[in-house]
Amino acid sequence: AAAGRRIAEVMKTEAALVTSGSFSAMLLGAAACLTGTDPEKIAALPHPAWDRKECLIPKGHRVVYDRAYRAAGMTIIEVENRDQLTNAISGKTAMLAGLGSTERSRRPGIMPLVELISIGRKAGIPVLIDAASELPPVSSLTHYTAMGADLTVISGGKGLLGPQSTGILAGRKDLIEAAALNHSPNA
Repeated sequence: AAAGRRIAEVMKTEAALVTSGSFSAMLLGAAACLTGTDPEKIAALPHPAWDRKECLIPKGHRVVYDRAYRAAGMTIIEVENRDQLTNAISGKTAMLAGLGSTERSRRPGIMPLVELISIGRKAGIPVLIDAASELPPVSSLTHYTAMGADLTVISGGKGLLGPQSTGILAGRKDLIEAAALNHSPNA
């Protein structure tokens, strides 16, 4: 808890949680969006019996690691563009997911993160940004929160030079609390 408070301070976010790698941070972020702090929903994962379990991801933001969302119990829906994304948002949508490295991409048609976050905010859907590979620069620690992301994933290894088997999930206090409840020894 103390490490999370210090990390949140450094990342200029409401709360943070140290995890067992960035994949774990992605899984716990997805679980938080699926369950909130509801103990019955937490106990049901990874087999949610409720409708709100879809994770919408723009095609250019897909990466092999996004299977962490499926591992949490989400159904991944890939969308091609802004119109498909906004039309896919429904009462079944639990989370929007984006990939930090897309900001460096030169591929045409990649949805900008700021647009993804704006759509999520407007719809009241949490947005998780996988920024596991985005350090350096150190500004990445605050960049995604400043953009309005609800959750940001950072690798504890790579640019932080910590153990490769560590990660950080940072963001909204309510979602970090829910992620902690989905994490051992709570779950």
